Amino acid sequence: MTANQNSVRAFVAIFPPAELVEKIATAQDELKVRDDNGAVRWTRPTQIHLTLKFLGDVSSASLPEVERALDGACRTIIPFRLEAAGFGTFPDIRKPRVLWVGLEGDLESLQKLATQISSALPMFGRQEEQKFHPHLTLGRVRDASDVSSRNVVAAMANRSRERFGEWEVSEVHLMQSDLSRGAAEYRRVFSFTFQTGGDMRRF
Repeated sequence: MTANQNSVRAFVAIFPPAELVEKIATAQDELKVRDDNGAVRWTRPTQIHLTLKFLGDVSSASLPEVERALDGACRTIIPFRLEAAGFGTFPDIRKPRVLWVGLEGDLESLQKLATQISSALPMFGRQEEQKFHPHLTLGRVRDASDVSSRNVVAAMANRSRERFGEWEVSEVHLMQSDLSRGAAEYRRVFSFTFQTGGDMRRF
């Protein structure tokens, strides 16, 4: 939930195309079959994304500043390609808390983008101390000791080489997360396209 009506809980993200998400969702459904006890809180397919920076509560008055900062951070970025491939867990397979699909491809350009966005918005969110590990979250484990979660992780390990496809990353989005109804609802605030001169679209 936002701190008040004059602020939004925001993050900057990349969303894979619908056809790729559909393939991931199919694999996710196959893993859910092993989750008999509901040990995993699964990410809705429409919300599968790569977080570049979590901003936290941002006042409405600060949104123009965020737009300008993202504009500057993205202006030197040209479109690049990523591939969704493989499964993994955080922090490790023995005590999993987060289940994810990995990302490969032009990780150098992705790292540059993430670094520039973080540097452009130091006043929002927290500065990450851990190494940037790009991934698409499939779900969060409620109880790592539950047999269901262990079955899911084992199934993921058996499919560790699975590949879902690649796409050209050509834009980033500032997203609003609304928790007022119990489950998070995402809404795009604006998007920035990697083109000469940039292209900002507000929603």
